[in-house]
Amino acid sequence: MTAPEFGGTFFDVARCMGAKMYWGARGAIRYNSYTKKRDLEIYPDRQGFTADDTTDKPAFVDFINKELIPHLEEKVRLYSTERIKLESADGKFKALAEDRNSGGYLYVGAWAV
Repeated sequence: MTAPEFGGTFFDVARCMGAKMYWGARGAIRYNSYTKKRDLEIYPDRQGFTADDTTDKPAFVDFINKELIPHLEEKVRLYSTERIKLESADGKFKALAEDRNSGGYLYVGAWAV
């Protein structure tokens, strides 16, 4: 399964692909004047999670917290936010993020294949 090309609503990817689990979020890209770097902040009230099968939920949460978020933070620091793709080493989880020319936001989706 490959990451979709989005033509509609970004957070509809789970339904379009029949994902077992899906997490979506909108993050703010901010310039930190103290560190002189860009930071990514993902707000708790701008996240959503849906699941038909939560068997792999602990591994999915680990993928998001230990692989996806650090990867996104690095891409934000490198000013490389047009389209970011990531897949877990075992191929069970995939993620896609893009700024959609929003001028300060990063839209993120991760799903279980």
